[in-house]
Amino acid sequence: MKKQLEGLLNCIDEIQSLEVGLNINDADSAYDVVLYSEFKNKNDLDKYQIHPEHLKVGEFVKKVRLERAVVDYFVE
Repeated sequence: MKKQLEGLLNCIDEIQSLEVGLNINDADSAYDVVLYSEFKNKNDLDKYQIHPEHLKVGEFVKKVRLERAVVDYFVE
């Protein structure tokens, strides 16, 4: 998953920055993987979300995940 997510940086121009972290916390409430990405604006985020490569990786992630949490925000 980490390799596939990091690969998006090379094929989706709208991504300004992307980082994939693997959990080191053994708490039951902790998630295994985090994806942090940055975009110039909401329009670029929207393009990313429908990009064929993003959708392809998303299909894989859906098959291997149990839960998902998402936060999108603007830095002001």
